[in-house]
Amino acid sequence: QNVAVVHCRHGKGRVGMLIAAWFLYSNRCSSASEAIRKFCSIRTEDRERDFGIPSQMRIVHYYELVIRRAFIFKPSLVYLSSFKFHTIPNFRLIGKGCDPWYSIFQRGKCIFNSA
Repeated sequence: QNVAVVHCRHGKGRVGMLIAAWFLYSNRCSSASEAIRKFCSIRTEDRERDFGIPSQMRIVHYYELVIRRAFIFKPSLVYLSSFKFHTIPNFRLIGKGCDPWYSIFQRGKCIFNSA
């Protein structure tokens, strides 16, 4: 009776993340891994590597913890001391333009890399 249409560029990364999270929220799946597999089996013949990028998969796992109340957010204050593009970004080219990524360093050690 109710229909929702969800779409992104390739229909697997952002859409997969959203649909897998909805599978968890609506109790159609009992775990993030099951929700990701279900989405992949419907869309891409169960090829989990076609889900999207690792961070999108990780977000579904984080969401599972949030809805199970197993994730406790402890905010902390951080300051961005610099942001540097090594080239002039061209955001207009589709597929050939700028694809920025970033690293977070704490006391000289890389603690996160978005690439």
